Amino acid sequence: MKSRDLLILSALLGVAALIYYPVFSATYLYTDESVQLWFYKKGSGFHMFIEQGRYLTDQLFQFLFGNADKVKDVTLIRLFSFGGWIICIPAWYAMLKKIVVTEGLPAFLVPFTVLYLICTPVFCISIGWASCLELFLANTAGLASGYLFYRAVVSGSPRSGGFYVLIAGAVILGLVSLFTYQNGFGCFLLPFLLRLLAQPRKGRTVIAGVAGYLIISAIYFCAFKLSIASLNAAAGSRTAIHLDPLSKLKFFLARPLTTGFHFTFLVNEKSRPGILISMFLLWMTFMGYRERLKGWTWQKQAGQVLSILALLLLIYLPSLIVRESYSSNRTLLALDIAVFLFFMTTMIPLLKTIRTQRTVCLVLSAAFVANAWYNFRFQFLRPAVKEYDTLRSVIVNNYRSATDTVFFIRPDEDLLVRKNGLTRSWDEFGVPFTSFEWVPVPFVRQVVYEVSGSRDIANKLVILTWPGIKEYTASGIRPGPGTLVIEAEKALLEK
Repeated sequence: MKSRDLLILSALLGVAALIYYPVFSATYLYTDESVQLWFYKKGSGFHMFIEQGRYLTDQLFQFLFGNADKVKDVTLIRLFSFGGWIICIPAWYAMLKKIVVTEGLPAFLVPFTVLYLICTPVFCISIGWASCLELFLANTAGLASGYLFYRAVVSGSPRSGGFYVLIAGAVILGLVSLFTYQNGFGCFLLPFLLRLLAQPRKGRTVIAGVAGYLIISAIYFCAFKLSIASLNAAAGSRTAIHLDPLSKLKFFLARPLTTGFHFTFLVNEKSRPGILISMFLLWMTFMGYRERLKGWTWQKQAGQVLSILALLLLIYLPSLIVRESYSSNRTLLALDIAVFLFFMTTMIPLLKTIRTQRTVCLVLSAAFVANAWYNFRFQFLRPAVKEYDTLRSVIVNNYRSATDTVFFIRPDEDLLVRKNGLTRSWDEFGVPFTSFEWVPVPFVRQVVYEVSGSRDIANKLVILTWPGIKEYTASGIRPGPGTLVIEAEKALLEK
């Protein structure tokens, strides 16, 4: 790399550190972290991801959470994710630069895209939420796989040995991505999206890329089935293929695609104004793209626009061929980057001067950084730390050696929206982590273990949970002399 690239990379890494450095010292648990910290112990046989086709992720969790004992140790796991991204950011920069140069796109698109990557909500949760620590590996391996395949198709010759080395590398990295987190493999198609955006007439290269994407996906599916059989396990319900094209197209347009057009700004997935704004930006982008196709017949223009939409659909394919329709932020990195590239390569050239283009990019960059800073600190980290500190204090101050039962009354999922005016986005932002039914039991056991010093004592506790005070009252179950009652919402409202 040139010295200028190194300077830009240093600035980008500095931005990442500036936004996310509070995670270095924060102590808390968030949703699934409680489950993973308590159950991923050496010799336990516990696993969460093998049945979901994420064998490599499960091995990572076995090692990292298996060596974690206390809540404070989870901070080190989050630092592992942050360090992974710090290593991967230069790789993203280098690969994007090669593609941008090859396709004759504006050079500033490279640092602008990497900055956007750092500011996305999925980057935020992959650092703040250790349950998503695998995302840096899955998405980067997906992009590297697509980049090698792109190089093979664009510049390689099937008669050369180098061609097959590139293809083999693409297959191996693609399998790494898929066995880590399937949605990360969508990044494979980003080089081919840039190709289609930069050179609309070079469709054969894109078709080759799509073919490679589907072939590697098929190889993975067969390998997954074989691995499940060899481990005498049953595939999870989330891995079953479910074909419902019309329903999935409606879901894709209403949820994942619209979320991509929110860029770094959090909007509740059910927000009608948010959907309308996204649809307007989508329409504006497609109209802007048609401006670049002047001289084409309307049939060819329509075909090209549909090609872009089809490529975006394929990028999100892992979530579209299963029964569950759940477009959480963690599934969206590949699609978010694709939408960003589509929007920027289409709209920025409409600005007449280079100076204006750069000014707009600088303003947007500042907005992205400020918004990511706010998202991480106020929408995620601060409420998570406060909830953990509050509820841990309730347990520490009220647990006694005679305690044999815990009643945990969970807070309402919209508590933080009502109390603090936060924006709830799926199960990742603006939601109390103890509101989910699977969290209180391992959470309470972990805290009691740290208080008592005995896992046996924590395991012997009888822990019952209810979604709210009304359900608890209606149950007719009343505490005995050894019962600790935790009314989480009341405790959080008092702080």
